[in-house]
Amino acid sequence: MIIIQTVNKFHRFIERRQTDMKLTGKQFRDQILKLIGNEQPLAWAKKHKIKKEVMDTILRGSISDLPDLFKLSRALRTTIDELLTGMKLDKCYSAEEQEYIDKVVSVLRSKHEASKASLKDAIKVYYCLICE
Repeated sequence: MIIIQTVNKFHRFIERRQTDMKLTGKQFRDQILKLIGNEQPLAWAKKHKIKKEVMDTILRGSISDLPDLFKLSRALRTTIDELLTGMKLDKCYSAEEQEYIDKVVSVLRSKHEASKASLKDAIKVYYCLICE
């Protein structure tokens, strides 16, 4: 019973959050596509065991139900709040740090395999140097 009440409260929170932000289905779809990166949405969904119907609904511009938001947030390794707002609540990076983080993520999400490999190798080398 407590779990059901908690889920219901959380669902009301999500609805309020969506209303407060005036989040449209199109904005939600765009946010999901941004977080997926360069992968094809349906292939990504299949890889992460997200039902095709859920991804089809999102691609048509509808906002998912709470259970689907949980699955999406886990698969995208983010919070439900970020799914709905596009903002991480726990950012604790300086502007300069965030700029580099965004660049690293951009490279890792790109289709340039050689660049990804080079970046990963460089990070491993520098990480080993500072950890010795």
